[in-house]
Amino acid sequence: MKNPEIIAEAPKIKIPQGNYTAVCYRADYKKTQFGKRLFLNFRITEGEYSNMESFMTIPITKNKYRKGTKLYEQWSLAIGRFPYKGEKFNTNVFVNKLYEVKVRNTNCRFSGGKLKPDFMQYSVVGTIIEALTGVPCDEN
Repeated sequence: MKNPEIIAEAPKIKIPQGNYTAVCYRADYKKTQFGKRLFLNFRITEGEYSNMESFMTIPITKNKYRKGTKLYEQWSLAIGRFPYKGEKFNTNVFVNKLYEVKVRNTNCRFSGGKLKPDFMQYSVVGTIIEALTGVPCDEN
C-alpha cells in the first residue's frame, strides 16, 4: 500500500481582538467532537485585515430555539428582529450580508490544561454586533 500524500492546510488567522466589518460568505452544518454545529464563515472587508477570513460556530441541539440561545440571538441580529413564533430557520439569513462583528482570540489548551503556544492560537468571530445590509430599516 502506497503512503498517502499529506498536505498541510493554511493556518487559521490571528488578528487583534475588536470590531470589524465583514461579509458572511458561507454557512454550513458540521458534526464536531462537541456535537452538530453551524459554521458561519466571514471575510473582513475593510482596513488592515481586509480579505482575511474567520468563522463563528453555533451549537445546534434542539428543534426549538428560545431567547438566550446563541442561534436565536445571532438569527435575530441577522434579520433585524426577533423571529416570529413558528418561523423556520434557514442558513441563508446569514449569507451575503455585511455585518459588524466582534472578533476574539482563542485560548487553546493542551489536554493537561496548559495553554498552547501563541502561534497555535487563532481568531474567531465571537458575535454579530449588527447587520449592516439585508435587514429592514426602522420606520419612524
